[in-house]
Order: sequence, then structure tokens, then C-alpha cells
Amino acid sequence: MDAHEIGSTWSMLELWDFTTDIAQGPLLEYFKALIVCCNGDGNLTDEEREWCVGYCAASGGNEQTLQALHEYAGDEEITAVVGRGRPHAAAHRRLIYDAIRAASSDGDYAEGEQATVRKMAAEVGVTQAEVAQFEELYADEQRLKDRRISLVIPVGMPH
Repeated sequence: MDAHEIGSTWSMLELWDFTTDIAQGPLLEYFKALIVCCNGDGNLTDEEREWCVGYCAASGGNEQTLQALHEYAGDEEITAVVGRGRPHAAAHRRLIYDAIRAASSDGDYAEGEQATVRKMAAEVGVTQAEVAQFEELYADEQRLKDRRISLVIPVGMPH
């Protein structure tokens, strides 16, 4: 195993308590769906794209996949991307949650992004009530992250 494989395995175990090898094609389509959601407001920010590319790398994306994400405009219809990628049913809920995280990565989860996430959720069978729960969970996690950082590093970044 190289360092990248070790890192992606660790990341998946830390985030989701499982790891699995995902072929690059489905991985690329998964992350294209996230980018389309980030662009749901017509403004794909650098922060959103870099979050998606970084998370893809942490999930096992190779150089070719990461380059494709750097070049992807994210202007497709979300139903086309999801239909083409056909994520496994076990990944549907994670896809929606990850889309919320990605679209929020620039500090603004805009109405257009929310609408695109909800449209994708309907396409993969995740209810609107579940989407609302995922949004609430994400907000809770951000508050907890802020609390963790302020408690552990109260005087600023040590490095």
C-alpha cells in the first residue's frame, strides 16, 4: 500500500466505519453529483471545488479522477449525473449528506444548492424529511467542530 491508499483507507474508516475499493468511474460520477449540487446556485466556488477534490482524494480518487473534477463545469442536470452514475442504494443517503457538506463548504448553503440537493434526494429515494435531518446533523457537527477547536486549541494554531 502506498501513502495515498493508507490515507484514503484511514479517512473512510474514520468518517464512516467502513472502507471499500470503489472503481474510479463510479467515484468520479459520485463527486460530479456533489459538484452539480455545489453549482445549484449558479456559483461553483473555488472552496466548494477544492472540498470535493480533496474529499475525492481522501476517498481513493486517483490523479486522473481528480483532474477530471478540476475540469468539470458542474452544469449538468443532477438527474442525468445520478442516472449515469447509478450509485449503489447503500450510498444514497451518504450521497445526500455529502452533497450538503460540499455545498456548505464555502460557508453558504444557498437556496439553489438546497433545491438541487432535494431534487437529487427525490431521484435516489431519500425523503425530504431525511434531507432536513441531514442538514440539521451537519449544522450540529459544525457547532461541535467549532467547540472542539476552541477547547483543544484555545490560543490559535500551534503550527
